[in-house]
Amino acid sequence: MKAFHFRLDQVLKWRASQVDVEKGKLATAAARIADLRRDVVIFEKLLAEEAARYLQGTTGSELNLWAAFHARTRKQIADLHEKEKTALVELNACRQSLLEADRRLRLLQNLNQTRHARWLLDWNRELEAFAAESFLSKLQLEKARARSSSG
Repeated sequence: MKAFHFRLDQVLKWRASQVDVEKGKLATAAARIADLRRDVVIFEKLLAEEAARYLQGTTGSELNLWAAFHARTRKQIADLHEKEKTALVELNACRQSLLEADRRLRLLQNLNQTRHARWLLDWNRELEAFAAESFLSKLQLEKARARSSSG
């Protein structure tokens, strides 16, 4: 009997690499969200520090600068939140793509296991038949030798 060979082995390898690619995309999307959230924290901390500094006493022109800085920083924070929403949508899309790629991979892996189990069953049957035939041949040969030596 021939050795086991899964005809779709190349497809199985390709699907496994697809899963790896999707994992990479998911990791990149998650890192993007983490970066955006970190930037929001940095801007909010900067606002708090600057607000504390201006509370200690300022002039009118410094308050005008503070107002412009505050408005610009709040706009940047709002932009970061919008980018985060978009990144979350992308993250969910990546997660779905990964789940689908993983499902397709597992489908082929299950098919491979099923076919291998069937091949193994056939192999064992063939081996058992060969062993039985070999045993019978040996038994007949011993009987033939016994007859020829007694007669």
